[in-house]
Amino acid sequence: MAPVSRPYSREQLIYLLTEAAELEHNILCSYLYSVFSLKSELEEGLSGREAEAVVQWRRVILTVAAEELRYLAKCFPRHRCRFSSIGSPHPK
Repeated sequence: MAPVSRPYSREQLIYLLTEAAELEHNILCSYLYSVFSLKSELEEGLSGREAEAVVQWRRVILTVAAEELRYLAKCFPRHRCRFSSIGSPHPK
């Protein structure tokens, strides 16, 4: 395994922390977008079996999205501290 490269400047740390926060936010948005993009009605062309499957998929994706949101809520104060510790404004 190759050694992990470490940021050497304050600017690199700020960039990497910002990228990590944006990535976490975008993943959550992707989960929510996928849930609300699923067809759900028989009138939308789904069979009864497909509609049942979609209900289960929606439940699973929402569970994952809720877990991701809890993770973000738990980690956001840490991100704020990390940004503050290197003298950078934290993301809103």
